[in-house]
Amino acid sequence: MKTAVLVWKHKYCNCTTTNDSFFWGIGDMLRGAYGMFNLSQSMNFKLIVDFSLHPLSLILENKEHEYSQLVKEQKDSIPVIYPTHNVISYIEKCFATSDVVLLYCNLEPAAYSIAPTIELKQFMKSILTPNNEFKSFIDSRLALIPFPEFSIIHYRLGDDELVRNNIRDYTKYKQHLLNNIKQDDILISDSVSFKNMINESNNIFSFQGEIGHVGVHTDINAIKNTIFELILLSKAKSIRSYTVYGWMSGFVHAIHAIYEIPIMCQQI
Repeated sequence: MKTAVLVWKHKYCNCTTTNDSFFWGIGDMLRGAYGMFNLSQSMNFKLIVDFSLHPLSLILENKEHEYSQLVKEQKDSIPVIYPTHNVISYIEKCFATSDVVLLYCNLEPAAYSIAPTIELKQFMKSILTPNNEFKSFIDSRLALIPFPEFSIIHYRLGDDELVRNNIRDYTKYKQHLLNNIKQDDILISDSVSFKNMINESNNIFSFQGEIGHVGVHTDINAIKNTIFELILLSKAKSIRSYTVYGWMSGFVHAIHAIYEIPIMCQQI
């Protein structure tokens, strides 16, 4: 059967990663897998997600497959393809002469306009399966939550701090949080400084520790904390997400789509 391998790694052959462009977060990556699964159904090919070349392979179950060796051999010649119509054309072109295509794509937010089937949800959840060590880490952290059920209040404050290490004044967002917090909320954010500022003077539950942008950083402890918060979202009864951008954060959008967690998103 024709097979497309969606390869997650940091750098690709047809672009140069900088602090401003050509890096993709876990929300982008999951959206690409979601959209590619639907393409695999309509175009009749098998889809494999391979992250053996990414630090995620240290915490998620990294499954060997029939093209694992090919991915290693061609790791420096795998391209990013975008948007969807180019992905379709590229796959069709490659399949004309080969049974396999290696690529990365994240596709547009419109990928989520197709409601997930049971098969799609199972496929996406299988990608996020923790290995034994990471599962123990997740369980130990979940045991610290003081609520039998919880909601997530999420602040997406931008890549300036997370990627470029430029810390801004978050005072107005602190007041916004205090005006909107509920008793069983857990705070998550892409800004460690924002969470630290909140924790200095307010009794609001959040998990501490460095976080990382999975499209840029390689520190496994930071990435582990980030993916823990992604998995935490999947266990919430609801999500309220506030963002400095004019679109829903891909981080929460992916979990909303895969796990069908109720969500409210608002620009601030």
